Amino acid sequence: MSKLSVLLFGHSLIYWLDQYQGKFLKNLGLYSNQFDIAYCGIRGGTFEWTPKSRSRFQKKTLVAYLCEQMTLVNPQVVYLQLGGNDLDNYNFDIQKIFTAIKSVAQFIVEGYDNIRIVCIGHVFKRLQPKVGFDDFEKARLILNAKLSDLQGFHGKILVCPNNGFMNNTYGKYEAKGIHLTNLGNNCFAHNIRRELIAIRNSEYNLKLFYICSWFYMYM
Repeated sequence: MSKLSVLLFGHSLIYWLDQYQGKFLKNLGLYSNQFDIAYCGIRGGTFEWTPKSRSRFQKKTLVAYLCEQMTLVNPQVVYLQLGGNDLDNYNFDIQKIFTAIKSVAQFIVEGYDNIRIVCIGHVFKRLQPKVGFDDFEKARLILNAKLSDLQGFHGKILVCPNNGFMNNTYGKYEAKGIHLTNLGNNCFAHNIRRELIAIRNSEYNLKLFYICSWFYMYM
């Protein structure tokens, strides 16, 4: 079984997941001879960035960061965790954010021959968003429902809910209610790990099916 090359791309949740796995859960707990995982998390990253933006960490568009990583990593699987910062903005536009995420996923699957699957992660809950909990949560659920509707839209696009964060959030968020604690990152890592194993196994089983079909056809 060949090694699966993976890129986890998004905003600060990916950045801090990388920090967590480096200390406590190397390679998300997956065998390094089976999965090669790269991380690119832009802290404070938004689709709305312009050269005039006063961002401490984001210095170019998200697509520019993505293209750079696609060249460096040449992944077979890309996991996208985007939209949370854009949604926690007083003038957020749900349809615009949805279109941006969808367009990025389409850009990857149609523009890179090596890509097998693009996973779109649901936007995470925030306990203390700038726009207020009720407004953010209502918008988040609408956006995630729109993202879920992409399931089946393209054979290479997979939508991934954030299991374990809907109701039981105790101990999973840091004091400001945006970033995850070690417990939260462990849960996030488990969700991604499960998706990657399923992708790896489904492709392995498909290859095995073709091999067996050929054997019975010609032997």
